[in-house]
Amino acid sequence: MGLAKKTRHLFLFFLLSLLLSPALFASTPGDISTCQTLDTAGTYTLTADITGRSTTCFTVTAADVVIDGQGHDINGTNASGSFGVYSTVSGTTVRNIRINNLVHGVYFLGADGGTILNVSANSTYTDGTGMLISTSANFNQIINSSGTTINGRAIYIYSSSSCNITGSNGTSTESSGVFLSTNSLNNQIINSNGNSNTGPGCYLYSGSNYNRVINSSCAAAGALGIGILLSGSLHNNITNSTGSAPIGQAGIYLYVSSNYNQLADSTALSSTGYGLYLLNSLSNNITGGFASSNYNTAVNLTNADLSILRNITINSSTTCINVSATSGLNSFFHNKLYNCSTYVNNRKTVDANLNMFNTSVGGTAQGNYYGNIAAVAIGDLSGDGYGDSGAVYPYDSGEAEWVGWGADYGPIMNLYSCANITMNNTFYFLASDIPSWTGLTCFNITAENITLDLQGHYINGSNTTNTYGVYSNKFNTTIKNGIISNFASGIYFHKPASNGLILNNTIYSTFLFGPTDTPNGSAIFSGVGAYTFHRIINNTIYTNSSIGIQVGTYNNNISGNFINSTGTGMFTRGQNNRWTNNTVYVSSASYPSLNLYGSYDTVEDNTLLQTGINGIALLESFSDTYNITQNTIEANCTGASVCTGVRIWYSGIWGTQTGSRYSNNKISGYNYGIYIFDPGLLPGRSVFENNTITAERYGIWIENSGGNNFTNNTIRVGSGYGIYLANSTNSTFVRNSASSNSSFGVLVSGNSTFNKFNSTYASGTTAYNLSNFAENNTIDCGSSFILNGTNSTDTYGIYSNSFNTTILNCRIENYSTGIFFNTADNGSIDNVTVYTSRYWDGDGGNGNGHGIFLTTSANFNTISNSNFTSNKNGTGIHIYSSSNNNITGSTGTSNTRNGISLSISSNNSIINSTGTSTSNTGILLYISSNNQVINSTGASTFGYGIYLLSGLNNSIINSTGTSTFFYGICLYDSSNNNITGSTFTSNNNYGIYLYYSSNNNSFINSTGISRTRYGLFISDSLSNNITGGFY
Repeated sequence: MGLAKKTRHLFLFFLLSLLLSPALFASTPGDISTCQTLDTAGTYTLTADITGRSTTCFTVTAADVVIDGQGHDINGTNASGSFGVYSTVSGTTVRNIRINNLVHGVYFLGADGGTILNVSANSTYTDGTGMLISTSANFNQIINSSGTTINGRAIYIYSSSSCNITGSNGTSTESSGVFLSTNSLNNQIINSNGNSNTGPGCYLYSGSNYNRVINSSCAAAGALGIGILLSGSLHNNITNSTGSAPIGQAGIYLYVSSNYNQLADSTALSSTGYGLYLLNSLSNNITGGFASSNYNTAVNLTNADLSILRNITINSSTTCINVSATSGLNSFFHNKLYNCSTYVNNRKTVDANLNMFNTSVGGTAQGNYYGNIAAVAIGDLSGDGYGDSGAVYPYDSGEAEWVGWGADYGPIMNLYSCANITMNNTFYFLASDIPSWTGLTCFNITAENITLDLQGHYINGSNTTNTYGVYSNKFNTTIKNGIISNFASGIYFHKPASNGLILNNTIYSTFLFGPTDTPNGSAIFSGVGAYTFHRIINNTIYTNSSIGIQVGTYNNNISGNFINSTGTGMFTRGQNNRWTNNTVYVSSASYPSLNLYGSYDTVEDNTLLQTGINGIALLESFSDTYNITQNTIEANCTGASVCTGVRIWYSGIWGTQTGSRYSNNKISGYNYGIYIFDPGLLPGRSVFENNTITAERYGIWIENSGGNNFTNNTIRVGSGYGIYLANSTNSTFVRNSASSNSSFGVLVSGNSTFNKFNSTYASGTTAYNLSNFAENNTIDCGSSFILNGTNSTDTYGIYSNSFNTTILNCRIENYSTGIFFNTADNGSIDNVTVYTSRYWDGDGGNGNGHGIFLTTSANFNTISNSNFTSNKNGTGIHIYSSSNNNITGSTGTSNTRNGISLSISSNNSIINSTGTSTSNTGILLYISSNNQVINSTGASTFGYGIYLLSGLNNSIINSTGTSTFFYGICLYDSSNNNITGSTFTSNNNYGIYLYYSSNNNSFINSTGISRTRYGLFISDSLSNNITGGFY
């Protein structure tokens, strides 16, 4: 070839090289679809999958390059030296891309400050990696990405620092899922997963120091696998992470010079290997978390010194903690060891480098919990939760579950499962829930002076017969701070248990209660016994067809509890118990809030709410003396036929209620406020004072009882009676108020006798009704109020048809008749004032319109020092068809009817009394005989002063009759009457007028005066005797 030709060829080669030079053809950010070198900063967006790549696809040589794969694939051929993305410069971002079958999916070599985001990198090349951060490639982020390999590391950080792996997964079949190696410092693995079959899930190797593994999970599935492995790595922190190797060597393994590391709240799991294994490593601090092995040692230390293991839950079927003879100066405390055949195997012999199994706080040894602690004769006298006494104290090789040297001088008295408690003078603390107990009694206490603090944990039973959450038959048992559900009885104190405390527990019971005096169906049951002195305080109880609290013992204090139940709220057959400050809500038509079968109890400051039957029921109580005070007793009794605030039902078999006190209670919403019934007809002698009762039907119902005292009670009812007595005697009512909207304020009926109402206000259609043999009762209003009605027809201030009714010091207004005695005899009415403005309808036996009305053989009554006024056409004092009554010192006044009227009545006396009428008669004797009017006055303006109409054998003595326009006295068809020493005056008519067959009458020493007509005028009358006098 000639020189010219060679020169031409060289020129062409130079020209071609120049055309292909990157300096001449630099990369351009934007859409790309092929592999290339990226030498210009910016974002490159892959628009298509790339396949069959046998060399590196993207080589990044410029800083701040972003490769966005938009979900596309880069698929290689597993050729040697091929990478998906290779960068040696800072600020490289790879995102949203899938890379398969290249040696390294993403490879940052000395490239710092980069980001790998949403990348999936799968390598099947021998020793290939999903993502490799290598050789001072610092401050990189791997986020929400995954790396998958066969026998290489899935995510691999080599000799690089301050990188973060977040929300990512590394999975390798034969190597590590996540691998930090050779002086990789201050890196973080957060919320990520490392998985392997035969290798470690996560591996920190050879000077990988000051790294953190947080909220991550590392698992190894194979027989040689390790969940988390540290080898020759220092000062690392593993927090809230899990290392698991089900059939591998260990869940977490600190191997050979892995010193000064911290494990916090992390879990180490293996079935056949160790849960946690420290080998040839020292000064590690493991706090909290869980270490478990099903068939091997949970925590194993071999040639491991100066480490602290605390607050770890340790579980194994073999050994919980195994310490080799070459491991010393380690501390174990506040750990929970359970389900192990050997809790501690400490092979370190006695020398200066002993291992310690407790710490000391304020001079108190604090050690570990052992699953058999409740069955060991070690006690806690100080109540600080740590064992300090007992026949086998301290916890050491004297127990079958401890092998070798050392001892725990402060074993934790916590309980993690149900147990028999047999050691006296001990505090126990439940440290975990017991969600499913299928046995009978969960905690069976047969030792004295026991405190069981459930610490807010719950115990859940099987809800079968004779199952108990906690049972005790010993002195001074305390049960507190628990949640107990689904037992026949949540807490059962059985005799001779005494002086116990049940405090601040929440109990759920759905077991249908059985016979009383048995624990089945009671959330809390204090069994039948004598002087037990239990305290049941501040518990919360929910029951369905169960009893909230049942007490069959004496001298207990039940206080501050809340009960929501469809069964009975609280029940007792005991005595001398105090029920205070409890709140009970019962939504049942069959069960009361509080059922008292005992005696001498105090019930104070409780709130008892009901939807069905009784707020407080005292049923068949024996020798009962109660103090029931300051309770709020409320109900909504819609649809309930029997619904009572306080129901007192005694039996003659059991005895009588004596000396009980019911005071300052507020009872509302019930059909019956207080209901008292005793079929034994025995005296009650109880005191009811300062109660406020609002009821639908009856405020106080007393039947077959007596000797009770009611003082300062306020009673309001809707449709029934304020106070009702039936067959009840000798009760006293003082300063009460009883009002009914549509019936009687007070009804005394059915052989209710010798009852006294003093200063007791009543209102209703009739304020007081005494009927059906309600004999010998007294109403003394005390002149302190007015019995005030609504002025409606057939309403009465006081009505009686019973023997010996006494009415004193009353003022009665606005009833159709103030006092109505219907067949009531031997009564006494004194110092009474009545005012009525209701009309009389003209029927002689009708009870409307009169101040006082005695009718139909209302005989032998006395009316004294009283005033009766009818403002309409009724009579002030009206006696009808009745005899032998005495009106003394009283006044009857009527506007249009008679002041005093005796109608068809005989042998009555009107003495020192006055009858006044505006337009009718002052004193009228109608078809009446043998009556006496003595020292009395009949006065009328437009009618007769005194009028005898068809009257026989009556006597008018030293009396006065005056009329302005009619007669001072008039006798019509009246004979054989005797008028003596009397004066009769009329301004405009006759002073004395006898006419129409008024025969054989005698006027002796009497006076008849008329200013305009005759003083005496006799017409159509015969044989009258006028002797003496002035006319």
